[in-house]
Amino acid sequence: MKTLTLSQAKSSLGKIADQAIHGETFLIKRHGQFILLKKAEIVEPLEQLDEKALRRYYRNKADAAFENRLCRASESNLLED
Repeated sequence: MKTLTLSQAKSSLGKIADQAIHGETFLIKRHGQFILLKKAEIVEPLEQLDEKALRRYYRNKADAAFENRLCRASESNLLED
């Protein structure tokens, strides 16, 4: 992990971004605090299943409802970020 001042990061942001894309992690220091710069992995929301699919894959309605709640939650978490 490399530590840079904000001035250093600004002067070579393109190069730093390319290195971050390839797995390097950077700490950028500003007014005594740190900002983390690293590659982010974007996760797609889970697909909600229709009623017919739910009956095929789950033992009961409670399990199916729980799965769909997880799917809705994954979708809303992505929108908040």
